[in-house]
Amino acid sequence: LRIFGAKKAAANLEGSKAYSKKFMQEFGIKTAKAQIFDSYNDAIAYVREQEYPLVIKASGLASGKGVVIAEDVEEAEVTIHDFMIRKIHGDAGIRLVIEEYLCGFEASVIAFSNGDQLFPCMAVKDYKKLGNGDKGPNTGGMGTVAPNPDFTALHMEKFVKDIMNPTMVGLKDNMLKFKGFIFFGLMVCNDECYLLEYNMRLG
Repeated sequence: LRIFGAKKAAANLEGSKAYSKKFMQEFGIKTAKAQIFDSYNDAIAYVREQEYPLVIKASGLASGKGVVIAEDVEEAEVTIHDFMIRKIHGDAGIRLVIEEYLCGFEASVIAFSNGDQLFPCMAVKDYKKLGNGDKGPNTGGMGTVAPNPDFTALHMEKFVKDIMNPTMVGLKDNMLKFKGFIFFGLMVCNDECYLLEYNMRLG
């Protein structure tokens, strides 16, 4: 079959936040500092020693609802219990990625892959919150505006150098070459681009 999209191995970059974070770290892709946890007790001990806010992510797919920005240790502990013990997102939350909070604005870039190169589209501003005024819980996406009015040509240069190009190196190095789209979820913090997540399209 002639399929424009990721095979199972490459799709893990979306399907497992733990796998994708390790991939980013291995190939020097600019991203937030993070730790991965399989143990509830280890995760609780870790958040008791951290500064806040802190970002807690279910490693698996949770329909865009598996990320919590914890404002204090109490909220962090409740989130870890909800994800790992109560399993409010099923097995998606039994492994966690806990990472530093990046303050800035989000942007999204979709790039086409022909198997050898990535070709980026313009950056967009993505509205994920349920309510008017970008308020309320996260969803899978309520709409976008393109181009992103905050994302400059310099930001695009940094994205290509620090995120997109090393991603292609990693894909080739790990034999994950595919023809399709990669969605890059970005945070721009102090004029530097950081990668939050991949989505592997069409999926």
